[in-house]
Amino acid sequence: MKFKQLVVVFTVMACQLSAEAAWQINPANLRVPAPPAPGSPGDQKDFEILFQYQEKRTDEECRAANLQSIPSLAALFGPQTGVLTEEEFAAVEEFGGEVVATVDKAVAPFKRRFTRERPYDENSDIRPCVRKPGGALSYPSSHAAIGVVLGDVLAQIFPDKQDQLHREGQRVGENRVLGGVHHPSDVVAGRKLALQIEGELQKNSDFLSALQALKH
Repeated sequence: MKFKQLVVVFTVMACQLSAEAAWQINPANLRVPAPPAPGSPGDQKDFEILFQYQEKRTDEECRAANLQSIPSLAALFGPQTGVLTEEEFAAVEEFGGEVVATVDKAVAPFKRRFTRERPYDENSDIRPCVRKPGGALSYPSSHAAIGVVLGDVLAQIFPDKQDQLHREGQRVGENRVLGGVHHPSDVVAGRKLALQIEGELQKNSDFLSALQALKH
């Protein structure tokens, strides 16, 4: 088996194992409004913003956004990002992976319900400068939701870095718009969903125990 094939296999296995480890959240407790319909004023506003980003973005911004193509703890907040140190990352790596799996699992049903196309599938003039996602469904943005939840949770563990963590958590969603792979309203919905997910996690004793064990 070729190296690239092995990477894909192990990535899928890791995702499956991570999903199985996710804390359970009742999807009935989550609410997300429908996305703007194609051609509607809201949809047109989305594309206006997308084209503004496309015109002004720099190669450096695209490179930074592309590093976040897979929304893992390492890619969003790891040592190479300058947010967490090696020691800090090692301490929260397993916990962060479970947070990512939990959020991703909570967002997935809404993607399947709304089946919104990616911006570049809806309008061929959108030219992504980051790796295109494997999934074709755009709304809501799981990247945006994961970024917010991870940023907020990590801020409780590392309060001395809370401003940076909150800021970087928000930047994750912005980078998806800059990269041309998400509509701005996808990101807004993902962030709103993130706050609901956080509320559900606060009711989960297993999550709270794991979080408390990591607090300094």
